[in-house]
Amino acid sequence: MPEIIFTTAHSTYAVQAFRLEATDYLLKPVKESLLREAVERAIANRARGETDREPDIAKRLWVQDGTGALQLNVADIQWVEAERGYMRLYLPGRSYLVHQSMRSLERQLPDSLFVRVHRSTIVRRDCIAEVRRKGRKRFVILQDGGQLPIGPRYADRITATAQTGRLGGSETVTE
Repeated sequence: MPEIIFTTAHSTYAVQAFRLEATDYLLKPVKESLLREAVERAIANRARGETDREPDIAKRLWVQDGTGALQLNVADIQWVEAERGYMRLYLPGRSYLVHQSMRSLERQLPDSLFVRVHRSTIVRRDCIAEVRRKGRKRFVILQDGGQLPIGPRYADRITATAQTGRLGGSETVTE
């Protein structure tokens, strides 16, 4: 994310700017000392952020809604499903459609929080209550009772992960 410094004559938008994590909000006419201070803060934030974060791992994602764009906390996403050329992000009580490939979205989501269970599905680990098998088919059962198929390519990895207790839910495997 870029460091953003707002400069405007309208103080009424300051709260909205800081909700978007603006580095600073300067009112016109801008004093040189305040601008210098804001730029130094942005440079320091950038330097600190480069050493603190993992590469390509997002903590927030921008999505479009009917009125504009908003940021979602990655940790609020329960699961992701491919929908043609888009990804549908499921959050409690809401979903968003994002124009992004599954591969690029998977790279942005932290492995410690998410696991890919199918070529078209990624699930937040702690949303998985159990892993079930019915005949040759396997499913993850979500905490809310939802059921998502596990792709053949991912079955062994998901089952092994559940048995080692790294899924985040109850890790029950039912044969």
